[in-house]
Amino acid sequence: FVGGDEVEEQMDELLSDLRRGLAEPAELERLDAVARCDARLDVLHFERVMEPLEEDEFLDPGSLLLVLKQLAELCDGVGVDPQSGTIL
Repeated sequence: FVGGDEVEEQMDELLSDLRRGLAEPAELERLDAVARCDARLDVLHFERVMEPLEEDEFLDPGSLLLVLKQLAELCDGVGVDPQSGTIL
């Protein structure tokens, strides 16, 4: 969990990165919601693989994005995928 000045210092860069991929009015409205935030919760996912698997058999990013979306709803926040630069 990070809050306060550190989040505010990073906000301009984050908003600039996110703004590049947005076009729809609803997306821009969610961007405004991000701009009003003053705290951040970073979520990392680690997994132990016991045997060699195909790349698509572990660390499914789609599942993690669903969890992040639910977490954002529970916290009345906004989920952001920094890898793709999208608002969930």
